[in-house]
Amino acid sequence: MRNILIFSLITIVIVALNYTLSKRVIDDLQDSISELQDLEVSVVNMTGRVNDLQNSVDVMLKEVENLNASKAWTINKLRNLEIFSETMDTETKNLRADLADLHLLVESLDSKTESEFEVLSLKIDTLTTETLDTETLDTETSYESSDKSFNPINQENETDYNVSNEVDKVVAEPVACPQPVKNRSYSYFIKNVSLKKSVAFRVIYDLKDGEVYNVQFESNPPTNLRRPTIRYLDSLYFADATAENCSIPFKINVD
Repeated sequence: MRNILIFSLITIVIVALNYTLSKRVIDDLQDSISELQDLEVSVVNMTGRVNDLQNSVDVMLKEVENLNASKAWTINKLRNLEIFSETMDTETKNLRADLADLHLLVESLDSKTESEFEVLSLKIDTLTTETLDTETLDTETSYESSDKSFNPINQENETDYNVSNEVDKVVAEPVACPQPVKNRSYSYFIKNVSLKKSVAFRVIYDLKDGEVYNVQFESNPPTNLRRPTIRYLDSLYFADATAENCSIPFKINVD
């Protein structure tokens, strides 16, 4: 009986211990399951965050692609602007060159027009002067027909200028230009001109049917000499000659 009681107590103790251990194991398992569930939730949350990050990365990559496309478009536009700028620079240079040529042409036309007007004005003055001089001057002339040279018999009262207008040289410059016949000396036309120093210059002119036109001056002589010089040219006799680029050198020495 005693043994049975001891056995029963031992059995009860063992069962109690097993129950306690089983309960603890069950509690531990439940805690582990709960932790696993929490971990699973965390994994799900992390997966969602990773997906969000991936979406953000995709958006950023799309923005980068758009920026690269904008950069390429901007670079292309800049290149087109550079080409346009170079073209405009070239056009500007061409326009400046054309304007310079036009300016030179206008100056040339202005000079030619002024010269033609001066010649016409002086022709009128010459005709008026010759009409008045005819009443007071009786000039006898003689010249040889072989070289058409002229020597005035009567000499006008001239100034003290030592004048050299080498009319003989006009034949050689160029050969097509005729040697003119002189009926008055150059001193007659400049007797009222005041000069402070010696002057040397050349007159270039064209002929058409014996008429002088397109008169130009080299070496820039004084203005007060130009009108008398043109009057002197108009007084020369060229017959019916037609020529271009004829010239006469002049030198006036002032003591």
